[in-house]
Amino acid sequence: MNWDDLRYLLVLGRALHLARAAKALGVDQSTVRRRLDALETALGGALVDRRREGWRLTALGERVVTHAVRLEAEIAEMSRLASASDDCPEGEVVLTAGEVVMAELVVPYLADFGALFPEIRLDLRASNQVLDLARGEADLAVRIVRPAELALVARQVGSLGFALYASPRYLASHGRPSPAGDLHGHRIVTFDRSLAGSPEAKWLAARAAPSDIVARSSSPFAMIAAVRAGLGIGAIACAFVHGDPTLVRVSQPRELPERPIWLVGHPTSLHASRVRAVWEHLVRAFEGDGPRLRGYEENR
Repeated sequence: MNWDDLRYLLVLGRALHLARAAKALGVDQSTVRRRLDALETALGGALVDRRREGWRLTALGERVVTHAVRLEAEIAEMSRLASASDDCPEGEVVLTAGEVVMAELVVPYLADFGALFPEIRLDLRASNQVLDLARGEADLAVRIVRPAELALVARQVGSLGFALYASPRYLASHGRPSPAGDLHGHRIVTFDRSLAGSPEAKWLAARAAPSDIVARSSSPFAMIAAVRAGLGIGAIACAFVHGDPTLVRVSQPRELPERPIWLVGHPTSLHASRVRAVWEHLVRAFEGDGPRLRGYEENR
């Protein structure tokens, strides 16, 4: 049996869709079929029930996937142990964060990192999808949601303050909201259902009528752009738009709930000097930037 064929089954078992599995693996659909056929021949049984409405794991497929998940974790652990054995800070470090957190916070903090550690290469994966550090999808992550994985090391490195923002054009037409935070009658820009559970979105929903919401987005970048364009008022992290002349802050950050900023890593990965160098650099950067992150430096 080709052990690498198990990887194809794992991805297919998670995607349950041939095209999505092929895209995730970076191959064409015929390759996925061929590798799956080879694995079924080697094991002597059907692993997938191929239906028109989608693919489903058979009972044998589910049992094989259960073992393959454990094998995947062991392989990832061996890889981390091997990479952790070097004492020199060189090589690649995979760092992940949400798109706006990566662009507005993490990348600026790394401006002088290359001069300090010229032998370290950074793979910056900006994605709103949470990558699995336990499976080796990344070495470090910056998150604004507390990680639930018990196997990971998590350190709170700061708090992200939020405030209400609007464009000068919007304020000229609609005026400022009341200091009491009553937003009824104002036009509101917020997140769609995918992010409606965020503290700032809940805060907005409690102070505005559903009819006041004029735009929703799953992207923080798009939401900020909508507020900047004058569509309405939005709750934005102060650090994301610090110093932006196209936006006016119309509330104080302490009125809205803050969100903790977590730096997360796998304990084995942190033994590698290159990963530890990135971790320590980001800890210093975040913890040294506390007032700006909370929005207290801005007074407009």
